[in-house]
Amino acid sequence: MLTIYRIDFERRGFYMKLRTKMLLGILGTVMFIFIAVGIVVVRSSNQSARASAEIIAARSTGETAVQISKKLEAYKQKLDGISIVIESMKRDATARAKLTSWMKKLLDGMPGATSAWIAFEPDQFDGADATLAGKHGFGPKGRMVISYMRSGSGITRVTEGIEDYLGLDFYRLPLTSGQPTLLEPYPYTFPSGEEHLLTTFARPIRLNGKVVGVIGVDVDLSSITELLTDVSSSPNAFSFLLSNQGVITGAKDQTLLSKKISDWKPDSKSLPQIMNAIQKGQTFQVYEFSQTLGERMLFSYAPITIEGVSTPWSLFNATPESEIMVDANALTRRLLLSFTIGLFIVAGILYFMIQRVVSPIKAITERINAFATLDFKRDLSKRWLTELKDEVGDMARSLRNLQENL
Repeated sequence: MLTIYRIDFERRGFYMKLRTKMLLGILGTVMFIFIAVGIVVVRSSNQSARASAEIIAARSTGETAVQISKKLEAYKQKLDGISIVIESMKRDATARAKLTSWMKKLLDGMPGATSAWIAFEPDQFDGADATLAGKHGFGPKGRMVISYMRSGSGITRVTEGIEDYLGLDFYRLPLTSGQPTLLEPYPYTFPSGEEHLLTTFARPIRLNGKVVGVIGVDVDLSSITELLTDVSSSPNAFSFLLSNQGVITGAKDQTLLSKKISDWKPDSKSLPQIMNAIQKGQTFQVYEFSQTLGERMLFSYAPITIEGVSTPWSLFNATPESEIMVDANALTRRLLLSFTIGLFIVAGILYFMIQRVVSPIKAITERINAFATLDFKRDLSKRWLTELKDEVGDMARSLRNLQENL
């Protein structure tokens, strides 16, 4: 009956030798432990790599954002300084000539600025608009408007058509809000034919507590975006300078200039959070798969702020996750190789040890099978079984006693 069941089990593939059972059982347990340990180590390594990359990207992006903020802040400080002098100066017959000279010196002392200008509301500077109409470089209405622009290696005064532009945001926003203003970037074509993105920083001028005019500088953003090379979160990372409305104002790829971040990342699910962080002057990091770049990226944003300005900008940095995970992936490969080699070593040792256990059992099985055929002759080749100092030896000695008694 037992034989029938055994044959049936063998046919169905259920019968398994002791050696195989022990190998599979022990190796399965060892493999499970190896895999469990490997998963823990790999996950820990990946998390550590990402955390480290996030810190590096945030620090590098933040440090460069601070440098850009300081550079923009320097324009504000110079405008603040000259505004204090203007607000306290004596507005006599020489005042316009003095202010004209100061504006030229102001532009000369700001290498990154393309122009410097000041404009007052009609008759709010010295009350002499009508007297000076069309004279000393002032317009047909004599309004106190002074503008200097860089031209080649020199600085020239612009005297025509200035008043026609005073209805635009660069003048109206600080005049009506009474607050310093950093404008959204705009393209400007220089006399040489080169087109650059500019921004305007302007602040109101007060006399006796009343806003009566605006002073400002137009800044070539290429002088600021040079700092983008300082962002070094990884070898192939890259950065953008973003305006308050998400316009790309600085990038290594010039074709991206003037585009919105939403145009560059139309597939981004985090765009509302990104724009919220930019406009509130907050840091922000997110992992996203970029269809444009074809891989998962770490995007970091750091605020660019100017004291008193309510429209912060942002510095954007993109780091490929493949670079972040280089060391972690190398560790994973080393672990996989180590586990494979270790598994083969363990299997070899186990086979040797199991063979030492199974061989005596197999020999005893042969003796029992001989007894089953009523063959009680001594087999001297199996004498070593009775010399074993373990349970198998006890079985062999019991069989020998049985054989002797029979």
